[in-house]
Amino acid sequence: MASVDISPLPHTVEIPCFSQPATTNSKPADAIQIAQDWIDKLSRLSEPDADVALILSPLFHIECWWRDLLALSWDFRSIHGADNVIKYVKEHITNSKLCKFKLRNMGAFAPSVLQLSESLEWVQSMYDFETEISSGSGMLRLMKGTDGVWKAFTFSTMLQQLKDYPERIGLLRPRG
Repeated sequence: MASVDISPLPHTVEIPCFSQPATTNSKPADAIQIAQDWIDKLSRLSEPDADVALILSPLFHIECWWRDLLALSWDFRSIHGADNVIKYVKEHITNSKLCKFKLRNMGAFAPSVLQLSESLEWVQSMYDFETEISSGSGMLRLMKGTDGVWKAFTFSTMLQQLKDYPERIGLLRPRG
């Protein structure tokens, strides 16, 4: 009997580095403003007749990753590249009706600056959102390009709860 190699293929994700050093004088207040400005632009997806490509193109790094866990497509998906992200969102925005993005401005998941190297810093934060039938949360990591624009390098959407079927905890727990 022939043996079959079932070892997983290695995934290599290259994080872009820039020739000019990142600024090290960012403060938490700056991170909050950067993340809020970015999420405000993303929120335009919920406008009627929103142009997905026009909204997302300036917001996502060309080599970005979007991890969707049941929020848009009822499936687990990892999408790589800005063009693929735009295509994916175009396919699913009508049915999901992604909306009501809100940053978590307090606690451990509030926007913060993470200095990865001398030439790269990220602004990262968790956020909450809604779809037509559910609510969810996600993580975003923004990086500043050589053009000075903050763009998402990693972004996730995770379904947390269906609106018509809330989790049976607390006062919703069955008695007896």
